[in-house]
Amino acid sequence: MATKNQKVEVNKDPAKQTVEPGAMVQKKPSDSWEPFASLREEMDRLFDEFSPAFWRMPLARQAFGPIREARGHVQVSPAVDFVEREDAFEMQAELPGLTAEDVEVKLSDGKVTIRGQKSASRDERNNEYHLSERSYGAFMRSFGLPKGIDEDKVEARFANGVLTVRLPKSQDAMRHEKRVSIKTS
Repeated sequence: MATKNQKVEVNKDPAKQTVEPGAMVQKKPSDSWEPFASLREEMDRLFDEFSPAFWRMPLARQAFGPIREARGHVQVSPAVDFVEREDAFEMQAELPGLTAEDVEVKLSDGKVTIRGQKSASRDERNNEYHLSERSYGAFMRSFGLPKGIDEDKVEARFANGVLTVRLPKSQDAMRHEKRVSIKTS
């Protein structure tokens, strides 16, 4: 230990630095083993792989596709946006590779349901495929109808692989809407 007015040599080369036995050494956080932190990082990584977008990719294979295909079942699920406008709700579903004739829209029991089927259109006689990621099969998605929909005026359009279903609000529902002002303190 140095005393007052005593010169102490400081070694700035990390390779030559030593620690006296019994000295307290503070570990960097990266030096310590933190089982819960590493578990959390691994869980975050796994959930990132299975994000909501993963489950809704338009007509894409799922991670468990080979298992389902072995049973003769391929699950496809179109990505859907559901938006509220001033006078209507609007639902848009991405359905690439389909036509209006391949899709059906129904209203029943307070739900709007879209269903359809994408058929395979490939020649597998020569089996020269090195990779096949496109999915084929039936799909169905149902959504609860918002209150105040005028079911007699619901319309559906199909263009450029996108199905748009317009769900107009009833006049009564639009009359009951009221904007509430927000006051500051």
